[in-house]
Parts: sequence; C-alpha cells; structure tokens
Amino acid sequence: MGYLTGGLGIGLLLLGGAFKLYYDSSQSTIDSLQTQLTTSVANTEKLKTVIEDQNEELKQTLANHELIVGQFERMQKENIEAQETVDRMKASLARHNLNEISLRKPKLLQTILNKGTKRVADEFNTLTSGL
Repeated sequence: MGYLTGGLGIGLLLLGGAFKLYYDSSQSTIDSLQTQLTTSVANTEKLKTVIEDQNEELKQTLANHELIVGQFERMQKENIEAQETVDRMKASLARHNLNEISLRKPKLLQTILNKGTKRVADEFNTLTSGL
C-alpha cells in the first residue's frame, strides 16, 4: 500500500506541477492578450482622431474647391465679356480707314490714341497693383 500511496503522491505532485504550468501559461496568454487589447484600444482612438482630422481637411478642401470653381466661372464670364469688347472694337476699327483719317485729322487721331493708351496703362497698373 506504500507504493500506491507514494505513486498517488507522485501523481498528485505531477498533476499539481502540470496545473501550475498550465496556469502560468494561461496567465501569460491573458496578460499578452490584455496588452494587445490595450494597444488596440489606444490605436483605435488615434485612428478616430486621424479620421476626424482628415474629414475636416476634406471638408476644407471641398469648400476651397467650390470657391475656386466660383472664381473660375466668374473669370470665364469676364473673359467672354472682354472678348465681346475686343470683337466690338475690331468691328469699329474695320469700319474706319485709319490711314485716311490720320491724313485728314491727325490731331483728332492723336488725341484718341493718347486717351486709349492712358486707359490701357491705367488698367495694367490696376491689374498689377494687387500682385
């Protein structure tokens, strides 16, 4: 009976040791998973912050895009108006023979050209003063 008791004692010790190894291993796994969970939660919060920042940047980019589109459309309209003015001026010049007018009324032509040149210079100054 001593062998049986000794064998059961040894078996109990082996079973206790195996349980201790299993317990330590499972606690190590639990600690590792807890660390990973904590890291994942922190990363999720960082990701939420980054996503919110990117959404704000996207909203700002879309607002800037709308502003640029509006400015582009305004500039297109101004360009069309300027082209129409150029076309009217070309038509006006086509109706007049400047060589003949310059020979008959040189002072009138000089005054008209000087006024036009001054207006062009003033427009260039206005356009370039904002740069």
